[in-house]
Amino acid sequence: PLRIPLFDVERRRVRLRAIGAGCYHSLAVCAERGALWAWGMGAAVGHGSVTPAIVEWHPHGERTTRRGAVAAVPLLDVCAVAAGWHHSVVLTKLGHVLTFGLGTDGQLGHGDFADQRAPKRVAKLGGVAVEVAAGHSHTLVRLEKRLAMLAFGRNSLNQLGTGTPHQTGLATPTEIRCCTCNEGHGPPQEGATA
Repeated sequence: PLRIPLFDVERRRVRLRAIGAGCYHSLAVCAERGALWAWGMGAAVGHGSVTPAIVEWHPHGERTTRRGAVAAVPLLDVCAVAAGWHHSVVLTKLGHVLTFGLGTDGQLGHGDFADQRAPKRVAKLGGVAVEVAAGHSHTLVRLEKRLAMLAFGRNSLNQLGTGTPHQTGLATPTEIRCCTCNEGHGPPQEGATA
């Protein structure tokens, strides 16, 4: 094993809250402020360095004022991360989901199939997220209310759970109904007992 030293601005060692590992990238969340660290290769890192660095983002989107471009700020208050093959998923304390990296199968959930080099909030969740997961080229999000689970990305082998494989990915969050208990958060499955 190789020890990966992560240090804050005062050169103190960082305690970690959560970690994630993708194909060519890694993620770590600082326990103290919830800062997101990333390193490795490609757009899933969120910055141009292969060495560990804090990921920055534009909370209100990239924009320019009369004084010039608005600077990015460190991504803080992260409580969980997930790493797919070439994409990253971030869950904040407020229940927001941000994604970045390769988007060719819709796995970023932004309604398109474009790559995203910096974290961008997934807008159409319809609730507060409490858990995230990432597969090879798909993403799952569990919502706090209604026990809902959303999925987006590649579905060639029905990995999203829609019941029907698609040759193209689903680029927007789609609710997956997988419950058999018939308590208002999913249709009853054939043969299920109440």
